[in-house]
Amino acid sequence: MRRSNKKRLIPLALALVLALVGAALAVPTINMNIQSIGAGKSNIPNPVVSATFNWQVDSTDPDQLTQLDVTIDLSQASLNSGTLYIKFYKGDTYVGKISYDLSTTPINDGDTLSITAANLQSAVGASGTTLEELFDKFDTVAVVYVGPQQ
Repeated sequence: MRRSNKKRLIPLALALVLALVGAALAVPTINMNIQSIGAGKSNIPNPVVSATFNWQVDSTDPDQLTQLDVTIDLSQASLNSGTLYIKFYKGDTYVGKISYDLSTTPINDGDTLSITAANLQSAVGASGTTLEELFDKFDTVAVVYVGPQQ
């Protein structure tokens, strides 16, 4: 190989090396911080301790529901923010819900929320308000509190 050809190869080799180094440095990286479940910064306690459900039936037709009374026991004096959901399930399948905006209607410990039979019928998609028609649509009731956005 001639000396002039070697001189031409040096800048080409240098350009190739610089291109490879530049390409290697241009590769983005993703940094991940992984923590265990439940190892967050703060513990968020659930203010709803328990709920009692009282099914009110018509005195002349005990197969007919008039309203559902839900008494809420709280771990604090009152809830005045967030949303409280009364959710209905058939097995593991979600059926419907009734929600209460606590910023407009706060609740105190021991308060009772009344759900009319018509509202319950609408929430679960029942054909009527008899106990048989309603209980055919759901078999589990859950109370879920969703706190305000932080």
